[in-house]
Amino acid sequence: MNKTIQIAASHGEAAQRDRAFWAAQTPQARLQHALELRRMNYGTDRASLKLRRVLEITQR
Repeated sequence: MNKTIQIAASHGEAAQRDRAFWAAQTPQARLQHALELRRMNYGTDRASLKLRRVLEITQR
């Protein structure tokens, strides 16, 4: 992986460079990166993917 820093003059130029970078990547590489971002945000624990259920017992 090539890790270089590029300085853009504006946010528009940075966005344009990002689009050009991802357009140059293979579909497999783009999918792999999307899956990595998903794993970073949601984790790998399958139990955490489900909705959490809460049981509350009350007395009348």
